[in-house]
Amino acid sequence: MCDWLRSIENDPPGTMLGKEEQKALGLVKELLSEADISIRDGEKLSAATLKVWAGTFDDVWVWGSIFPCMQAVNIVTPVLAKSLRRFAEEIQSDEGRESRILDTFRVPSTYGTM
Repeated sequence: MCDWLRSIENDPPGTMLGKEEQKALGLVKELLSEADISIRDGEKLSAATLKVWAGTFDDVWVWGSIFPCMQAVNIVTPVLAKSLRRFAEEIQSDEGRESRILDTFRVPSTYGTM
């Protein structure tokens, strides 16, 4: 989702979106609005979306548990949230440059394609 939003943000001004793309973009904006997330002037939609996902992984009420097997999730999710926020900051600050953090989220080619 983030890569698609970034591609739209990096398209030349006046580039037309297809009907399905317009619908998907409208849904993303609607979801952010319903979550009371306002996009500041100059903020990229892709970065704002990553911040929302990071917040999801930070919330204890979503991931917290009394079961011992959930301890690993309680360790991993804050790290994932921190990585998503760093990626969002990088998107916001790097105009069109290849992401250094993006490699963190790439699936190695040894896993093959689905």
